[in-house]
Amino acid sequence: ARLLGGRLHVQNRAPPTGPWRRAGRVSRARQNRRIIGRVPTAARSPTFHSGTITVMNREELIVRLREVFEARGFEGATLAEIARASGLSKASLYHHFPDGKRGMGVALLTDAGIRLERSALAPLREGGEPEQRLQDMLLGVESYYGSGERSCLLTVFALGPPNDVFDGLVERRLVEWIDLLANTLQDTGLGKKEARWQARDLVSRIQGAGVLARALHDPKPFRQVLRRITAELGLR
Repeated sequence: ARLLGGRLHVQNRAPPTGPWRRAGRVSRARQNRRIIGRVPTAARSPTFHSGTITVMNREELIVRLREVFEARGFEGATLAEIARASGLSKASLYHHFPDGKRGMGVALLTDAGIRLERSALAPLREGGEPEQRLQDMLLGVESYYGSGERSCLLTVFALGPPNDVFDGLVERRLVEWIDLLANTLQDTGLGKKEARWQARDLVSRIQGAGVLARALHDPKPFRQVLRRITAELGLR
């Protein structure tokens, strides 16, 4: 501002140019990057499905991974296939599973055990007549296997190369199934030794029928085995 002829003149200054203005822009850009960096990864990396943006939750992700591993097995499932099926980038997959495929395998086996518990094992834990518990177990097995059209991940992983972590998870769940089934068969009047043998036989036949149905791409062998077991146990 200058005093001219008794009047105060204010000189309009142009906006800063040159390095000063550029420096201000760089500073704001850096600030924005810092703010973006604090946004959760899930929010910055949405998945695109059917033309809409959705945030993939863990339950949905497990379902999509299950389809890949059931069809391809642990060794056959590639990260490219997993990423394509899940709709996530490889970086996002490692965000959910820092241990990579090994972590996915543990999560899938844990989920498979929970689903088997709900479908087949829980009925054996309930009270009531042993025949009814056996009937409910077979109905649950049929549902778990999708009437022979789906694979059991416990069997899929058991057929793969030895793995201490995977093998332990599979073994614990199958042993639990055999124990519960043996106890229920004892309640029908079988001796302890006979009940144990028959429980192992039934579980092996069910699992084997699932493998055969998968290999032949035909659910009929699985359904036939379930019908035969139902008849042998004197169930409807």
